[in-house]
Amino acid sequence: MLNQKESFNLYFTKLNIILCDLTLFIFVPMFSQNGQYERGYYLDSVNNKIYGYIKILNGSTIKFKNKNQEEKLTLDPDAIDGFNVNGFNYRVINNFKAKSDNVLAYKEYSSGFAKEIILGDISLFSYIITTNNVTYYEDAEYYFILKKTEKTPVQVFTRNKKFRRQMSELMKDKRFNSDKFDFNKIKYQDIESIIKQYNEL
Repeated sequence: MLNQKESFNLYFTKLNIILCDLTLFIFVPMFSQNGQYERGYYLDSVNNKIYGYIKILNGSTIKFKNKNQEEKLTLDPDAIDGFNVNGFNYRVINNFKAKSDNVLAYKEYSSGFAKEIILGDISLFSYIITTNNVTYYEDAEYYFILKKTEKTPVQVFTRNKKFRRQMSELMKDKRFNSDKFDFNKIKYQDIESIIKQYNEL
């Protein structure tokens, strides 16, 4: 029969094993687990389309294999001008700030790959933000908007109160039919239809 000290040590040994298992689970990145190579192409520095297979690792890195799947490359925004996979174009965006909903402070990025969703007077993109700290790992897509008159994309607020204020300020240069469009009722999940309506005016 174990004495009190031995029982105490055994308890903490088991606890450490459980915590280690949980840590390994938490820190396995979503894109290394689920990311698959898909047919696509990237644009080189002179805008040539280089066809092959692409796997998105995060917002600033992709893996590329040529058609014969012999050559493997790791590519970032400094190396290519963009890429296409699953019918979506990804372009390089520069000098922007971003944060996930799980952190307080914005992080500054010199460049990244953003997925084109809507192009127009206001363009809508999504960007993969990676959150990685002691207790949490997440790769999640967030919306960004860019007006034709601007150079820097801006992250869309996810909380509805801030989102409504942001959209109202962004779109004040065009007049909406108040019966059709009410800034007091719009929601974050309506962002794609809102941008489409704006661009159609």
